[in-house]
Amino acid sequence: MKYYVILSGEYSDIQIRGVTNNHDKAIKLSALYSTYDNPCYIEEYEEPEVLYEQYIDHLYYRIVFRDNSVIDDKCYCFFGRPDIQILDLGSYYEVNVKAINKREAIKKASDLLAKYQSLKIEYGKMIDDMTQCAKDKIEREGSK
Repeated sequence: MKYYVILSGEYSDIQIRGVTNNHDKAIKLSALYSTYDNPCYIEEYEEPEVLYEQYIDHLYYRIVFRDNSVIDDKCYCFFGRPDIQILDLGSYYEVNVKAINKREAIKKASDLLAKYQSLKIEYGKMIDDMTQCAKDKIEREGSK
């Protein structure tokens, strides 16, 4: 069986847009994801093992959460490591994780986000306490 990998980008910015075993679907996906600045191309593999060996060390997923629910997930091929693991955008979070499939990526991203949120709450309380101490000190010094 043949596998078709839809890719875009060059060198260290190669992104996997999709993998399918249907050539017509690969062409449609390539057309769907192609842009003027970033055209897609298709690589063909006979064996899935070759595909995994070529890209397994470079697969990252970007999982987007809103209200602790996954609203988007994309697989990217990074040669290196994404610069940002968690991006807090206020109303939603983008989490980049290395994984071999979507299920593992969502689990890792969920765990990482939960840890981040608990630390954010803990440090938020510490900052609030320090702010209150500073306000109390200013009031004490002002009343002298």
